[in-house]
Amino acid sequence: MDEHQDKMVFKIESSSKLTVEIIAEFERLLESATPEEYRDTLMEIYHLYLIYEHGNLPLNFDEMASQMYTLTEFLRRVEAEIRKKNTDPS
Repeated sequence: MDEHQDKMVFKIESSSKLTVEIIAEFERLLESATPEEYRDTLMEIYHLYLIYEHGNLPLNFDEMASQMYTLTEFLRRVEAEIRKKNTDPS
């Protein structure tokens, strides 16, 4: 088996915020739990926060909620891509 057969090469534009190190860190993050597990944990913490702090929400709560939604949707899409890759016969 060719040692390079399982490697993928990505072109990262110089204007991108992504770096090889960020991608490696994200890969390490996914070794601990799936994106779905991270998403579920974030949603649980978020809901508990809302339950216990509903009367004292911070002034920037709308921004925080929007960021939470963006992050959880990102994790949902990552999970879908991982599942697609794992079921792709090629």
